[in-house]
Amino acid sequence: EVVLAADQSSGGPTVGDTGAATSVPVADRVALVTPTDTATWRAGKWRTDTTDVVQGYTSWGTNHGYAFYGGRLDPYAGKTITRIRLRLHTTTSSSAAPNTPKLAFHSSENRGNYEPSVVSPWAGPGMSRGQVSWVDITAKAAQLWESPGIALVADANADYLRCAGVTVDLQRFAVEITYRE
Repeated sequence: EVVLAADQSSGGPTVGDTGAATSVPVADRVALVTPTDTATWRAGKWRTDTTDVVQGYTSWGTNHGYAFYGGRLDPYAGKTITRIRLRLHTTTSSSAAPNTPKLAFHSSENRGNYEPSVVSPWAGPGMSRGQVSWVDITAKAAQLWESPGIALVADANADYLRCAGVTVDLQRFAVEITYRE
């Protein structure tokens, strides 16, 4: 279970030397969780030419990109979450104008021999070629633990967008979790 913080200004009561309850601030902690793997599914199989996370149509078919966290998100389940952000780094797009990533959560902690199921797709912010952006996904926090991966999914009409994968960018598809114990 994920708990979203309602009051971010102070923690619960603590007991001092006198035994009287007082309210003291609780410091937020920040964790940066990087994927164990990134990959793109196209035409019924995993692409072998890239580890980038790609969405949209090319002449070879529609791309769906996936980031896998391999259980790295598990230690934060049950924490009081104050913010969650996803780091995207676009390397290529179908035009110089901003393109919209279509983000979703998916069902797999690790890459298998199948395409993972996606749930609850939503439109991300418009992003231009070469842009690095932190996308706030705090409102979707509970879904992240139910479906432990993040994907770029799109139909054949969607903008082509390529985000850096595990071999390109050390903070590729990183999830920044701000939480309290």
